[in-house]
Amino acid sequence: MELRRKRGWKDDELVVMYSGNMGLGHRFTEILAAALAMRNEPVRFVLCGGGRKKPELEEFVRKHPACRVELRDYAAADELAAHLRSADVHLASLEEAWTGTMVPSKLQGIFAAGRPVIFIGAGESSIGRWVRESGAGWCVPAGDNAGFSAALREAAQPAIRAEMAAAALRFAKNRFDRRINAARVAAALLAPR
Repeated sequence: MELRRKRGWKDDELVVMYSGNMGLGHRFTEILAAALAMRNEPVRFVLCGGGRKKPELEEFVRKHPACRVELRDYAAADELAAHLRSADVHLASLEEAWTGTMVPSKLQGIFAAGRPVIFIGAGESSIGRWVRESGAGWCVPAGDNAGFSAALREAAQPAIRAEMAAAALRFAKNRFDRRINAARVAAALLAPR
């Protein structure tokens, strides 16, 4: 893939990407613990975006230069689709205290790009339910570093990723398609009361 080559990422490494807001409602503890544990393995952690937690990530990179963690800014709008497809697997996270008040919107783009996701957060949250229903990823409870590492090891298997990528695309077409959802909203608004 052209964008991967442009960024210097190798075909034989697993590119794990977090792309989007790095705000107070998101978790990075498990991601950084895995980056430390897997620093000698062919896994590249790419964290793209900005927000209040980005300085913590920058500090981690400064303290652990041997870790394969790459920080990037938000992707340009005209490059977003290629950017999302450049990763092998995506990451999404939600602090449990934010469950019910925030839904990370990145899942729609990830699934539309045909990529699986590892979600760190409550399985009963909206995003947790979508990941389970779709069969396009893994749900890992907050604080479960071993579970997160196990999900990464499964994600490193191309056959599993391909199966989940196909599930992601199917789910995106059925649940996140703009025309389908606009028709659903119109039908709900026009339904007799």
